[in-house]
Amino acid sequence: MTQKEVLKTVKTDPKDTEVYEAEIEKTMALSPLLGSIITLGVYDVEKNIAKVYFDPGEHTGKTIEEFKEGNSTFTPMEERAMLERFWAGVRNYSHIVTFNGRGFDIPYIMVRSGVREVQPSIDLMGQRYLSTRQSPPHHIDLLDQLRFYNAAFYRCSLHLAARAFGIASPKADEISGEQITKLFYAGKHEDIARYNARDLISTAKLYEYWHHYINFVV
Repeated sequence: MTQKEVLKTVKTDPKDTEVYEAEIEKTMALSPLLGSIITLGVYDVEKNIAKVYFDPGEHTGKTIEEFKEGNSTFTPMEERAMLERFWAGVRNYSHIVTFNGRGFDIPYIMVRSGVREVQPSIDLMGQRYLSTRQSPPHHIDLLDQLRFYNAAFYRCSLHLAARAFGIASPKADEISGEQITKLFYAGKHEDIARYNARDLISTAKLYEYWHHYINFVV
């Protein structure tokens, strides 16, 4: 039954085997009911430090130790532990900033938390509109803000927004979200974690521009 549900959403011609299989992989990875979290990170703007948790890749047979690069600490751990760390830490902040967090990241994290029997510590999906004066913690989804809750017609991605504001894009090393599944099975777990760290920093810098030049609410 699960296979049939997945195949319903795949529009590629099955005869194009490589593209068809890639589309199936993407469909499964983007669903919290079929995929799993392989990296999860938080960047503390005030302390200027990032903590990134990532799947140690037991399927590769190699051992990966915690490592540091710049202000980022990368810690290998399995999914349940990532979620426990995330919810334990995030409740201590008054503002949570994401890019498309309401559309993808937070629903994915919350569903995976349920699957792994981890209790979320706060509701990050409530009170979407900042103008209604959210009660803390304020979840500021920059995609919502830059598209004015979908009132604007233009497309917006973190990469495009970063380029527009002169911020280093997380795709600077030619890694994109679409490549994560392949990188994972290729054993490139540290590269995935580094991509996550760049994503966090780009989001934080984009927030600074939004807060100083566009924000009228928070």
